[in-house]
Amino acid sequence: MLTKKIAKIFKDSSIQFEELLFDYETFEEPPLINRYTKVKKIAKDIDRKDLNTFLFNLALAHLNSVVLYAKNKLTPEEFANFFICLTYTDDENDEVYSGVSEFGFYMPSFWVTRKEKQFDIKNKIKKKAIINLENYPIIKKTLTDLNLIQIMDVYLESFTDQFGSEIKRFFFLYKEN
Repeated sequence: MLTKKIAKIFKDSSIQFEELLFDYETFEEPPLINRYTKVKKIAKDIDRKDLNTFLFNLALAHLNSVVLYAKNKLTPEEFANFFICLTYTDDENDEVYSGVSEFGFYMPSFWVTRKEKQFDIKNKIKKKAIINLENYPIIKKTLTDLNLIQIMDVYLESFTDQFGSEIKRFFFLYKEN
């Protein structure tokens, strides 16, 4: 039953692999699922405390599949210039990103570009502060539940948007040896 709900959500309202390979002007940050009403259908089958972990795990599986798809579809030069990572954006004034306070989860998004060499996005992310997971219990629980806490860093970008809202964006990157 849950598998059918997930498949329908991805068919109806989620991003597809091809969309993540478009050559955007700079970058894009599409959400895993673009409607919270779609998540409510899944939430009936999952404990609220586990919903964030479930969605992050879905996003991570999707991200890994996209990387394999990109490796197959792009030339070696294009693939070397391809960058993708997971993000959470916390903005109480945006319907797509307001799930933390209302529903208890973040909506994973994909930060993606085919211009990594031009914009040096990965290195810019790594210059941001790594979060103290004790201050973000939902993120800590998710990384712990998925055994990612030792192999993934979470970087925080805080800014004020054009409407005066305080925005927090979390970038999830695998640690490098």
